[in-house]
Amino acid sequence: MESFSLYCSAKLKLGLIDGSVSKPVGNTVHVAMWTRCNDMVVSLLLNSISIEIRNSVAYLSTAKQIWDDIAVRFAQTNMPRTFQLRKELASLQQENFSITCYFTKFKTLVAEIDNLAQFLSLFM
Repeated sequence: MESFSLYCSAKLKLGLIDGSVSKPVGNTVHVAMWTRCNDMVVSLLLNSISIEIRNSVAYLSTAKQIWDDIAVRFAQTNMPRTFQLRKELASLQQENFSITCYFTKFKTLVAEIDNLAQFLSLFM
């Protein structure tokens, strides 16, 4: 999901999934532009998820609704992973590893925990 956020940011469409760009009111050219952009992001989202998930979000009409639905699903499954990583970090010991290997393992665990925390914070 992080790479999707980066892609949307690069294409100036991140506001459609984070909710900072909402549908304009009225019947203006802005509504048509927003609809076109929303449809593009919805299409990207639907084409990047499994058929099972796609079928369950097909009734949602905005990119933000789909993004939030997917986030709730995966945030719940990432919490046990976060706990597992924190436990692994707490019990990490140098033992027979070189300092380079130990430090690399340490930094990898910290980075993965940070990435999961950032992901979870997007949706909570």
